[in-house]
Amino acid sequence: IYIADLSNDRIQIFNSNLEFKRIFGSMGVGDGQFNSPTAIAIDERSQIFIADTSNHRIQVFDSNFPLFTFAVKLFSSTGIDADESFTIAVQTERAFPSNLIQIG
Repeated sequence: IYIADLSNDRIQIFNSNLEFKRIFGSMGVGDGQFNSPTAIAIDERSQIFIADTSNHRIQVFDSNFPLFTFAVKLFSSTGIDADESFTIAVQTERAFPSNLIQIG
């Protein structure tokens, strides 16, 4: 279970019994650093998409944190989700159609 810890600019990871496993990330603008992470989605390849809201980007990692894959720079991302076919949708505050950007 991955939790976006907005107030502490990090990701907390728990097992299925809600036992703490680890913390990932810190405050900053570099790879693996966050400024108000607000949402997390995981695709069928176990890539982890994190809405790094105040850094205006989506950071993508593989399931072996902290291997950084890439970042998508946005004006502001406010949410992220994956549907049943693992299509990733990012909600933004800009005037994109429906304020959603689809990845994948």
